[in-house]
Amino acid sequence: MRKFSLVAVLLSAVLVLSGCAQLPRSGEVKTGPDLKSGLTTDYLYYSPSGPSDGDSQEAVINGFLNAATGPQNDYQVAREYLTSDFSSKWKPNDEVLIQESRPELQIIDDANARLSVQAVAQVDSVGLWTTYPIARLRTLDFKLVKENNQWRISSAPNATVLVKPVFDVLFKSYSLYFFDNENKYLVPDLRWFSSRVSTSTRLVNALIKGPNQWLQGSVKNSFPDGTKLALDAVTVENGTAVVDLNTAATKADKSARSRMLSQLTATLNQLPNIFAVRIQIDHNPQEIALQNSQLPMSTSYNPMILDAKGIRQLEKESQNDKVSLVAKRIGANEFGYSPDGNYLALRSSRGIDLLRVNTLSSELTTIDNRADQLAPVIDNRNQVWTLPTKAGEAIQAHDANGKPLFSQSGWLSQGDHLAFGISREGTRLAVLLKSKSGTAVYVAAIKRDEYGTPIGVYSPRRVALGTSSMFSLAWSGVNTLVAVASGSNASDVPKQIIVGGGVTEITSMTDAKTILAQADSSAIYLLDKNNILFEYRSSSWLGVETGVIAAHFIGN
Repeated sequence: MRKFSLVAVLLSAVLVLSGCAQLPRSGEVKTGPDLKSGLTTDYLYYSPSGPSDGDSQEAVINGFLNAATGPQNDYQVAREYLTSDFSSKWKPNDEVLIQESRPELQIIDDANARLSVQAVAQVDSVGLWTTYPIARLRTLDFKLVKENNQWRISSAPNATVLVKPVFDVLFKSYSLYFFDNENKYLVPDLRWFSSRVSTSTRLVNALIKGPNQWLQGSVKNSFPDGTKLALDAVTVENGTAVVDLNTAATKADKSARSRMLSQLTATLNQLPNIFAVRIQIDHNPQEIALQNSQLPMSTSYNPMILDAKGIRQLEKESQNDKVSLVAKRIGANEFGYSPDGNYLALRSSRGIDLLRVNTLSSELTTIDNRADQLAPVIDNRNQVWTLPTKAGEAIQAHDANGKPLFSQSGWLSQGDHLAFGISREGTRLAVLLKSKSGTAVYVAAIKRDEYGTPIGVYSPRRVALGTSSMFSLAWSGVNTLVAVASGSNASDVPKQIIVGGGVTEITSMTDAKTILAQADSSAIYLLDKNNILFEYRSSSWLGVETGVIAAHFIGN
């Protein structure tokens, strides 16, 4: 059995073979036509080469793996390395393996080869990303035969292999949008697809199939069972995507069809060449109105801060006198502001109190007197969420009058609670837990009834695998969290965590205490242990305020 070392590069990895020339670490990157003028070909891709006469088995596998970096025309070049029979059967979109270490190729005999890949992440056929906390060994078997006196691959896994830098060029994240159980707000479900002409078709097919398993129960798909594309292609005409559905779509009533159009529009508008969507059923155009699903606009573009004088917005000297007097009177040291700016939850030694800001009254309503509370959160329905730090303590929700609505511990008993937050549309809960094995971030679906009352927090999904020693967490954007982890040399490392993707680090800090971000923008701030508030600007941290006890964006 002969072994050949494989340098991890390009779609499948690049082979460095004894007696063979080393393949380049990256192919030529080409740019296609102006996206807004109509996408007629794939617009960003590597340009691999096809097979040459007389290629050995090693060279054929080598070229096949390299050619898989070119997804244009449904991997046309990669298919040239396959037999005529197998070429149409190979399904490269079934799985993408993302690897970082050096793979190993074994030439078993003239007709068989085996590739060993240490995968750190995987993307499946519907674009779902899975991170492996420890690299997972995957074995890929190949069979070769001679066709027209040339070696060709007659059997290969329905998969492609990429190193992360190449994956980042070829693939992009997109949100599939589903309605919450109130049919009020759209909830994103992140997927990963290669940038190709067929991306719109893959997005629609994935949308029709429904949400990720962990979101099921907290969102609805408006497409009736059995709905499919009448033709397996979404066409684009002058910026309008035409989605032709089969007869099953007729089972949707007028309201459901409106939601279908809203889901499709929010999903496909992420593509740069699509500005509108039209639905057809069995080739017949449909007159359908969009359902409004917009979240309320943020009322603050700067965070609110709590200092010795009270509560005010950053860069504004004035504060609400009533609110500030109440905060100082009870010795508040943390808070949460509602998205509409009408309600304020204050944490002090007495627990969590709720104050109605838009009245002249300064009356407080104590809603949770448990000890050692985290900062409270008020969601977009003006429901106040509270959670103490101790493992086993339940997360609770109260209405705007302080009435208890919901309480659950369950999986939250796995560790102490370090931080929590609720996504802008109110359907996903993020919690930072600490156990004997370290810290972990979980994102769970909040299930609500048709009136928006929470009735369960289900299917916790661990994100940021392989990241430890975190101590602060906040939502930042529809699919992104920010966290801070203790680093080496007394520095702390802020991280951006994609829910349904990977983790990236941003510029480190010292003595960090709390990270905060606006849920619908890229604004990120850090509060350090010296009560100095820093803003992240141009890859550096700029001090913007001193004497800050706590800081939060409204609705976060």
